[in-house]
Amino acid sequence: MTQRQFPLKTLQERAVALQDDAGRQVALAQARLVEAQRKGELLESYRSQYQQRLQEAGAAGTTIRNVQDLSAFIARIDEALRQQRGEIEYLQALWDTARAQWLDRRSDREALDVLEERYAQREEQRARRVEQKAQDETASRRAPDA
Repeated sequence: MTQRQFPLKTLQERAVALQDDAGRQVALAQARLVEAQRKGELLESYRSQYQQRLQEAGAAGTTIRNVQDLSAFIARIDEALRQQRGEIEYLQALWDTARAQWLDRRSDREALDVLEERYAQREEQRARRVEQKAQDETASRRAPDA
C-alpha cells in the first residue's frame, strides 16, 4: 500500500521558501548593520586622531587659524558621527524586524513539519491496520472449519 502525499505539502514548501527569503533578509540587514558600525568606529578613530592633533597644535603654539581649521574639521566629524549613529539605530531596528520575521517564518515551517510528521504516523498506522486486516482475512480463509 502506498502512502498518500501530505495534503499541505505545497503550503509546507512555500513556508520553507518564505523562511529562506526571511533568512536572506536577516543576513543582508546584518551585513548593512556591521558595515555601518565599522564606519562609526572609523569616524570615532578619526575624531580621536584629530582631537589629539588639536591638543598638540595648541601646546606647540600653532596659529589661531590652524586651531580653528582643526576645530571646524572635528565639528564636521562630530556631525558625521551623529548621522552615522542615526543610521546604526535605523539599521539595528531593520535587523530586529527582519530577525523577528525570520523567527515567525521558522515557527510556521516548524508547525507544518510537525503536522507532516503526525500525518505520516497516521498514514503508517492506517497502512498497518489495512495490512493486518488483510492478513486476518487470509488467515480466516485458510483456517479449517471446525
